Amino acid sequence: MCIQTVFLRLAATRTLPDMKHPRILKLLMAADDYEDGVAALESQDYLAAARLFNRMAKRDHVKAQYQLGLLYLSGKGVDLDVEKGVDWLKRAAEGGSYKAANELSQIYLSGKGVERDEQEAIKWLELATRIAKQNTEEADDGCE
Repeated sequence: MCIQTVFLRLAATRTLPDMKHPRILKLLMAADDYEDGVAALESQDYLAAARLFNRMAKRDHVKAQYQLGLLYLSGKGVDLDVEKGVDWLKRAAEGGSYKAANELSQIYLSGKGVERDEQEAIKWLELATRIAKQNTEEADDGCE
């Protein structure tokens, strides 16, 4: 769920958080960094996107981990490194990213850059299904 959705839900209940609270400030800064990373991707500044997503991914930002994994798999903004790409996608999937789990299932099913492994593909597809059932917004979230 994106930060905008959280604030809209809180506003609906009229219990807005203290905007000066350190955790709230950290969330807002992370949201800004993520949006900056997405903007860098859209403008094809892959080096800037990789730098932003890398910083956030190391701090367990799941969407940044997913995006960084894709960058490593494509070699955009970073050296092509399938192993690192798959590792970042695994961290994102384990953190609840439907898209990362689904991507991993496709990677292992196709054998793209990894040894083809149907059992591994099924494992990630099952996780994607569990994530989608638990959180339909993650599977179809308009807040990227």
